[in-house]
Parts: sequence; structure tokens; C-alpha cells
Amino acid sequence: MVSRRPGIRPARGRPTEHAGVVLSGRAKVQIDEGQEVDITPGDFFHIAAEYDSWVVGYRPCEVLYLEGIEALVNRVNR
Repeated sequence: MVSRRPGIRPARGRPTEHAGVVLSGRAKVQIDEGQEVDITPGDFFHIAAEYDSWVVGYRPCEVLYLEGIEALVNRVNR
């Protein structure tokens, strides 16, 4: 599980596929083509393109990743 706080916007352009479910909070995902999608608690998602994401609102967004977590861990540990 990954928890991201409001106001923190990670580096742009994550090329790895990610699949997961939002447990709490809200986030916005912007796909490289400019399309934006809100993800909220209970939403399952699969992102296969480069994307950017950020927390919406004042609560942390907790996500249980089912695929792609290795790339996120490697990025954080750099």
C-alpha cells in the first residue's frame, strides 16, 4: 500500500504500467495525451501509458497497488 500526502506532486512521466485500487482519498491522473481522470475510493485502475498524478483535496490518498509497485519503490529509493 502506498500513501501520498496532499500537496506532493511526484516527478512527471511514469513509464511503467500500474494497476491498483484506491482505498481512501482522491487523486487525479493525467495521461500523456492530456486526458485527466479522477480516481476515488473503491476505484480499480490500470494505467498502461506514461502519466502524472497528484492528490486532490486535503486527505492523503492510499492506494493498494496490484501491479507496478517495484518501479515505484525503485524510484523512491533513488
